[in-house]
Amino acid sequence: MMSERRVALAIPRARGLWRDAWRRVRGRRATMGSVWVLLLVTVLALIGPFLSPYGFDALDYGHLLQAPSFASRHWFGSDDLGRDLYLRTLLGLRISLAIGLLATAVSVAIGVAYGAVAGYLGGRVDEAMMRTVDLLFALPQFFFVLLLAVVFDQNLTVLFLTIGAFGWLVMARIVRGQTLSLKRREFIEAAVAGGATTTRILTRHIVPNVLGPVIVYATLTIPQMILLESLLSFLGLGVREPLASLGGLVADGAAHMEAAPWMLLVPGGFLSLLLLAFNFAGDGLRDALDPREHA
Repeated sequence: MMSERRVALAIPRARGLWRDAWRRVRGRRATMGSVWVLLLVTVLALIGPFLSPYGFDALDYGHLLQAPSFASRHWFGSDDLGRDLYLRTLLGLRISLAIGLLATAVSVAIGVAYGAVAGYLGGRVDEAMMRTVDLLFALPQFFFVLLLAVVFDQNLTVLFLTIGAFGWLVMARIVRGQTLSLKRREFIEAAVAGGATTTRILTRHIVPNVLGPVIVYATLTIPQMILLESLLSFLGLGVREPLASLGGLVADGAAHMEAAPWMLLVPGGFLSLLLLAFNFAGDGLRDALDPREHA
């Protein structure tokens, strides 16, 4: 009976932590501004393409390298093939967001599971698992992603799985460290004494209590994934034509920077705004969820 009470007492404290964190986040203008920017950009990426009268691969040879103009309905201008830059930028924004979110989801799922198991089991299992992480850290990860992008012929699904599969290493270390601290807490000992299985302890007690650092790191990981994909697309190894991500559009814009600067400024501006908003939001969440900042 006492064991169940101890476990139950951990839940209100966790809920109070999240309420306090949300209150602190709302008090930060930069963080809330970044959250609103991300929401608006996401809505624009989802709805904005339907407002364009053009197809994403429609060629308009009468308006090659058209400057931004509301009169011509090429609101953000057109590229060297006459394709509507407004539509291509928003579709590229949608693809970049999707790859960033899905790749981060892959890295979080692998990292949380791996780190929680290593930290809770400890001993030789922990030693072997973390030495594997150290070995993978020593490998040139970007070149492996580059190689896989070439081998699998720039397949979009394989692309975000590959990027996410190499992003879990830091997450595993973070979760493992948190788990080492948590497994000595009273509510974990109470669950063990109550006969809870290892799987139940990991899923019901360990993982829910490491969500704070996980959410913060995931928020900071998304722009890293977007930037990595943009770099691959800039090198011509990312999303394949006629589709394009923001990185591919920036590469196209760089090739026509003097004749059509809007081809670089428009997708580059959206990419910069996206990365800054995610980083500001992640920094705000990290401060709000760090108890040392408010002790």
